[in-house]
Amino acid sequence: MNGGRRDRSNSIVISGGIVRIDIVISGDYCTCIIILHSGPDTLKNVDMSPCPSLPCVFHKGTNATVTIDFTTEKQVFGITTKVYGIVAGIPIPYNLPKSNGCQGCNLICPLTPGTHRYVNVFPVLKTYPEIRLAVKWELVDENNEPLLCFVFPMQILD
Repeated sequence: MNGGRRDRSNSIVISGGIVRIDIVISGDYCTCIIILHSGPDTLKNVDMSPCPSLPCVFHKGTNATVTIDFTTEKQVFGITTKVYGIVAGIPIPYNLPKSNGCQGCNLICPLTPGTHRYVNVFPVLKTYPEIRLAVKWELVDENNEPLLCFVFPMQILD
């Protein structure tokens, strides 16, 4: 995976700036992180934990954490997190317990231009099926305009 590194916290960290990522997709399951949108609001780093390698394997009954460092060139009054599991080519919305990025995700809105760190901890419920899929993670502003978006491979196991 180009642009990524492992760190000692048992997570995958993707470094931004100018990002070159070789895209490898097999059906609905991707084997790398794919940056879909990183325009003037620039994705700098993505840290998923626990995730020592791709695919990210999350176990039922635990919590997973997504940390995103990004910059914005404009004032942002609201942020919504949109997450989708891509199954049979169809993005299926996943309702995060904390979808409001301005509440409980380490951000204080309105955001001023500059660098920010978003952190979302979410439960991997025991009721989830064991599945391997691609996950699309997107942050949008108060006008539903994308700030950043990426896709990563994930597997849920007991």
